[in-house]
Amino acid sequence: MLMMGVLLAASTQVAALEPAGSWLVDYRDQGCTLARSFGSGADTVAVAWRVLPIGDKAQFIVSRHARDDGLQRSVATLALAGGGTQESPFQAFSYGDRTTRRQQFQVTTTMFRDAPSDTVLTITPALGPAVSLKTTALAKAWKAVDACRASVLGSWGKDPVRLANVVTPPRFVDPHGWIRWTDYPVAAMAKGQMGTTAIAWTVGVDGSVEDCHVTISSGSPDLDDAVCRALIGRARFIPGRDAAGKPVPAMLTRQIVWLMPGQGWKDDNAYVRYQEKLRRDDLASDGGAPKP
Repeated sequence: MLMMGVLLAASTQVAALEPAGSWLVDYRDQGCTLARSFGSGADTVAVAWRVLPIGDKAQFIVSRHARDDGLQRSVATLALAGGGTQESPFQAFSYGDRTTRRQQFQVTTTMFRDAPSDTVLTITPALGPAVSLKTTALAKAWKAVDACRASVLGSWGKDPVRLANVVTPPRFVDPHGWIRWTDYPVAAMAKGQMGTTAIAWTVGVDGSVEDCHVTISSGSPDLDDAVCRALIGRARFIPGRDAAGKPVPAMLTRQIVWLMPGQGWKDDNAYVRYQEKLRRDDLASDGGAPKP
């Protein structure tokens, strides 16, 4: 907690970048993206939330001009002035002409939906410089995102109101055995393809998977197809239930990170500690049972 306080105190000294344009909501068949740029010239920072059609999870991407430091993983604190704070791991890598650096986070969206008006978002990595952004009208922008999410669900033939009636969500019968290293497509591995695939699927009243939608692409069709193929082929569930205890169809989401071994990821101490805490919490939630 002391370290967190030091980081947040330091971040308040960073001059906040002004918006360089309006909020943009990109409607797609698979999901919705909220984006905006800040600053100008070499100081330009672009942010984007790639939002899942259901739930409160999103992929948060920060892009800026920076030198190529290879593949890195670390942890950062995301804080809204007068609002919420969350800690999140991220992957950092370069792309394009190798002068643009991307940090890719997995975040929960509640703090952004409830953002105060004219607040400042500060992103403070465990190592490296912080960045502050004047995120005016962020909560208003999220209302447009919610309209987009409802549109996506409608295109899938799903009723958001009916989905909201699920009181007890479905549970995996075997949460760890449905996807395996052997599912890594040979073609994708030969090309060195990696990335994160987010999916949404419907669990029927009998606990089977009725459909599977790729909501955030990894950039590789082979990797995306492999996730849905493994889910439909192996995953089984205890079905969701409504307030009366009756089994009802329900939707779930999951993000799968495809990482080839030996790719040279550099993990700092903050990332290692964060992952160790996740493993301890996971074991505790399962009564100390080891994972397969």
